[in-house]
Amino acid sequence: LNNINLAVKRAKHCHGQGPDWFGNVHVILCGDLCQHAPVKAVPLYADNTVRQQYNRTRPAGTPPQAMHSISAREQAGINLYRLFFDRVVFLQQSQRIRSETDLLYANVRIFISMERATLQVVTDFCDALNACAVTAAQLQELAPLIPRVVCLRNEVRMHMNLRLATLHARTVHERILVWRSIDCKSPGRGHKFELQSAERVPKRVADVVATMKPEDTNHIGGLHLYFPGCRYSFVDNVAAVLGNVNNAECIGRGILLDPREQDDPSSSVWYLKYPLLAVFVEPLEGTVTESAHHQLQLVYPNLPPECLPVAARATESFAAIFPEPIEERHTWNIKRWGIPLHDGYAVTDFYTEGMNFRKDCWLAHLCVPPDGILKRASVFVVMSRWGAWADVKLICPLWPPGDSVARAQCIEAYHKIACLEPELVVELNRLRRLAEDAKVQNCEQWQRAVQATQLEVAVS
Repeated sequence: LNNINLAVKRAKHCHGQGPDWFGNVHVILCGDLCQHAPVKAVPLYADNTVRQQYNRTRPAGTPPQAMHSISAREQAGINLYRLFFDRVVFLQQSQRIRSETDLLYANVRIFISMERATLQVVTDFCDALNACAVTAAQLQELAPLIPRVVCLRNEVRMHMNLRLATLHARTVHERILVWRSIDCKSPGRGHKFELQSAERVPKRVADVVATMKPEDTNHIGGLHLYFPGCRYSFVDNVAAVLGNVNNAECIGRGILLDPREQDDPSSSVWYLKYPLLAVFVEPLEGTVTESAHHQLQLVYPNLPPECLPVAARATESFAAIFPEPIEERHTWNIKRWGIPLHDGYAVTDFYTEGMNFRKDCWLAHLCVPPDGILKRASVFVVMSRWGAWADVKLICPLWPPGDSVARAQCIEAYHKIACLEPELVVELNRLRRLAEDAKVQNCEQWQRAVQATQLEVAVS
């Protein structure tokens, strides 16, 4: 926040502190503090106690710059947040959940309550949520809607993506192509990477690295698949004006194979022997203009209309650390060659922040992770994407049918997160006091806003 303040002041040619904060430009902060905190960081309102708790969760050997203590610049940002943003408005009405009388509304509020829900309330919630799991037959019925799934962990994401992509391909009667990225030993700093001459990592290393989450491998996954109509999302902004924007969705419309590749028509799945050269995708947001398409066709003559080529490339070097050494090495520095596209059928809860599930067919994987740790914000984000309890669907039960021990463990895990974190409660109470003060200080404007809202409700 302080960096924004300094940047705006420079742009507005302001100097010094005080009245010219943010260059005398009106600034509005908006958001939902009950959702996720910053990735690999701590919230703006966190004090040193929260930062120390965060530091204790960092793995051994984490460099000092990745640890969190309050620097002078950070403290300036905290001061700005607490002193400058003193007029607060709380939006009370949910814009996604269609009715406050719907069961979903009450169940979502379990995870934003200032006081922990009772064990009975959480038990009823878990039983009701578990009953939302679809059967294999029901999932097949949903196939024409192209179901997608949101997961709490990357560990199940690859499996879920393969399962739903296969379901989609069968529904549209298309054959799936599957290939793996190529993992090579990094040539080291200052040395140029050449795929043809690069040394491949051992199979034992490649098999483990293939399952690493894309966020840890420079956003190129270990396993890829394709069929006409396959769903992906972009991983960068290399052609933002044409729709290639990070996390924006796209549809596979064609591929460019290695000339040496030979098909085996008798196989229901085509496993490629050579790395794919490019995938041609149609962005769902943005437009590939005729002039841009013409220029791209000079390099890719078979590029379909309204499509962009996403060519294979090498990642930056990334490290894979193994508890047990492989060829006497615990750490392998790797460069991966693959297609920079994310799978589009299975995503994490971070991806769905800001989305709603009304238009598309979304399911959730909300089982307690193997380590037994659930995050309150994760459950809240996922559950608050639907519009009504009748829309909620799980891709699998929360516990194996008839397993009373697993059921009890699941309920206990959910009960632990059935209230807001103490430091967030303190912050929300502070903001609510400021909101009440704002109503008094701006009573005329507040009354006009209330009347406008009442008029809108009456008209609708």
